Amino acid sequence: MADFDRPLTKRGRQQAAQLARSFAKRAPAPDLVASSPAPRAWQTAQVIAAAWDFPESAILKVPELYSEESVELPLKILFGTMRRGKSLLAVGHNPLLKDLAAVLLGSFSGPLRKGELLAIGFRARPALGSGRLMFRISPLIEDAAPG
Repeated sequence: MADFDRPLTKRGRQQAAQLARSFAKRAPAPDLVASSPAPRAWQTAQVIAAAWDFPESAILKVPELYSEESVELPLKILFGTMRRGKSLLAVGHNPLLKDLAAVLLGSFSGPLRKGELLAIGFRARPALGSGRLMFRISPLIEDAAPG
């Protein structure tokens, strides 16, 4: 089976549900949800969005979130999408998501684990390097980011 076509496993669904519950306790519903169209990412987005009763029909499929290319095009798309809302949940794949985090935060070291969630906040309009890590949730560890 091609990497793109792999579905979310039973364990992956359980981990996504755990992340969703933890995320929903810490943050209000995102204004927008964008996902890679790959089945495992799309299914993860559905599970997480359901924690806030976010309708599946409102989840945006963004093919550029399934890429090993530069972060430039996904950033343009995500920033353009964010203009229509204040907050965005993006579900995709590594290494692209780790690279996006590094660009938005100014730097990001260490691994971004499979199934991990980062909440990145902006004090004003989102710009490269202007984000701050609000919190980080993984299926194994929940960490509050330093102030």
